[in-house]
Amino acid sequence: MTVASPNGSAPGIRHYLLAATPFVVVFLIMPCELFFTQAEEWDVPPGQFILAPLLGLLGWALTSLILAGLSYKKPALSRGLALFLFVLGCYLLLADLYSPVQMNSLDGAALSSDEPFKYTALELGIGLVLLVMLVQLLKGRGERIATVFAGLLVLAGLGYGGLVLTYMLTPEPVITSAEADTEAGAGNVYHIVLDRMQTDAFLSAVDRAAARPAFEGFELFSNNVSNYMITVPSRASYLSGTFYHEGDYKEWHKGIWRRQGIQKLLDDQGYRVWNYAPFRQWQDPSADVFRYILDVYRDRTGIAGSNVSDFIVLWLLRPVPNFLTNEALAPIAGARDLMLAGLDRISGNTAPDGGRQKRLTMREGLQVVASKHTFEQAAIDEEKRAPSGEYVYLHAVLPHLPYVFDDRCTYHGPPTKKLNEAERRSAYLDQAVCSVRLIRDFLDHLQAIGRYDDATIIIHADTGAEEGFLADPADYRSAETTLGRADNQLLSGVNALLMIKRPGGRGPLRELEQVTQLVDLFPTLADILDLEDAVDVPIHGRSIYAEDDEPREVRFGFDPDELFGSNFMEVRIETPENIRRSKLTVVGPALVPTNWRPEIRQVAWPRH
Repeated sequence: MTVASPNGSAPGIRHYLLAATPFVVVFLIMPCELFFTQAEEWDVPPGQFILAPLLGLLGWALTSLILAGLSYKKPALSRGLALFLFVLGCYLLLADLYSPVQMNSLDGAALSSDEPFKYTALELGIGLVLLVMLVQLLKGRGERIATVFAGLLVLAGLGYGGLVLTYMLTPEPVITSAEADTEAGAGNVYHIVLDRMQTDAFLSAVDRAAARPAFEGFELFSNNVSNYMITVPSRASYLSGTFYHEGDYKEWHKGIWRRQGIQKLLDDQGYRVWNYAPFRQWQDPSADVFRYILDVYRDRTGIAGSNVSDFIVLWLLRPVPNFLTNEALAPIAGARDLMLAGLDRISGNTAPDGGRQKRLTMREGLQVVASKHTFEQAAIDEEKRAPSGEYVYLHAVLPHLPYVFDDRCTYHGPPTKKLNEAERRSAYLDQAVCSVRLIRDFLDHLQAIGRYDDATIIIHADTGAEEGFLADPADYRSAETTLGRADNQLLSGVNALLMIKRPGGRGPLRELEQVTQLVDLFPTLADILDLEDAVDVPIHGRSIYAEDDEPREVRFGFDPDELFGSNFMEVRIETPENIRRSKLTVVGPALVPTNWRPEIRQVAWPRH
């Protein structure tokens, strides 16, 4: 089908297809790719996400009308415009791969770019190559190949969009008040994770909050090590009791804790599993009740789609040339605000006085504030739980940056200026004190309703914090570096809180110097609940209560390139009993079989 023109020339369907290229790239591929690259960070409602491809469809339809109109008077111009749009789409597709903000942190980092010159040079090189290609296309060379490529690009974009919508529209379980299987065991299990709570920081925060009495019966392991320095692999490791050392990394971190982790074990043993998670993608079949913390925030505040703001800014920045990234931030943020205001009017997201409610972005502490609400909701949900046979996993994005709470849990927003090292430590410690207060309030609630004494309570971090230890800096070997990072930062980054209250635990909080690792958490919990015989999968950890003096290495996985995949390097802590002054040794890549010693591959259970 073609649109005829007076002189018999016409743009043809191929030209409409070629002209669709930039719209497919900017309004379909870019937002879909941005969503998938950080899928575990986003909470973009499907109704709002679909606006991007709809805007692209509208833009392409208007452009097609222009092409059709030009074909009557100036068919060559119509064809030239279609070819130009195709080449522009190719440029955007390639330049997008080197966007300096496409993977910008959503957890509080400033949204800006160093605008590296190598990216600008690369974009100029791409532009020159595509300019030559445009000249050749205008001469009639390669137009059919370009049309085939444009068609494949449209199909890829549609497939990408379909996957995103399917992913986002997956229904969530509904909370019920059904009774748990009381044969699962006496008392409940409360498993609380404080994101980036470094051990020394926690102890300092406990003393500042005068909260030691709240932790009656707890044992704190001051030499505990997180086996990974970032959340996702750390969680996969401590829930499954394994290190990543073979196979596909994504399959390991996405699947192993679902197939053989703590939650599956307890679900199989009749516990009712509650999961309060910072990422919607952490839902799994073992969870009887799943609460996404941003849904909790939405339900308690009435504000929906809060972090769509971050998504819009990053999406609109991606096609901007590298050297204009920072200059584009202000107008893009303004356009974002106009769009959100329109969405608020459509969705009715307005304050009682008719004004707009405050949407918190990730950089303004959305997940941090949502975590505070989640602690409060978890206490409210206790009335829906039985006094025994319940497992509650609560992963709070606290005291993780951005540091928006003071030590009384009063919101003051992110810092208005770049903090120096001392100020950053102080802000981190304030938020750590807030975290301790929230934990204390939750434990006090368990005491008040008579569920504390019989409960098994585990409180730990997923990682430490690289702000540095909060004790005397003279205690640390700050002059040494490993894989390009200061040793004191690495050691602080893996010195993660671990404290446990066993059923019937009594006495004041005890600080133990025993060397422990988060990979030990799975077998330790199985030991406490007397479920060792129910675990029939290979693990690398062992119960910290085992009567086993066999020495073993303490390792953590570190990715100096921050690609967080199979390129993890295994690093050994030489003197873990004195972690703050320990030397570090790079063992080698995680996937090299000779880097794994036999004792690490063995299952180590208590020998009673």
